[in-house]
Amino acid sequence: MIENGWIFPDGVEYLCGGDTFCIHDLAVMHFINGLKFQNIEAHKIISTEIDDLFWKYGARNLYANYAIRRLGWIKIGSSILHDIKYAGYDWQLDLIKPYEEHGYRTINMYFSSSNYLEIKCDILLAIKKGT
Repeated sequence: MIENGWIFPDGVEYLCGGDTFCIHDLAVMHFINGLKFQNIEAHKIISTEIDDLFWKYGARNLYANYAIRRLGWIKIGSSILHDIKYAGYDWQLDLIKPYEEHGYRTINMYFSSSNYLEIKCDILLAIKKGT
């Protein structure tokens, strides 16, 4: 279990640094940049959607919210209350269960599974290449 970071759809956990407001978004930004080396079509789709969302809603938590809603990433936060934000997809319940058992507060965003954009790639490699 990690205290602050992401859980990816395949169950891999990724640790983020101390500033949870900045670092969570930065990991997503690195992933998107690195994705162009593995899956250029997915990179184009995500870049277009991010641009559209930016113009509609602004930059506040743009990348983290996109990762939760569209990529199925689960955000582990270590603010005053340890919390988990997730889209609410059925397959995510097994991934968050250990955190719930350790007292983390869950925040289900209740998105439809039709929002999920499944991407075939190595997420950790994409983050590394995107830095």
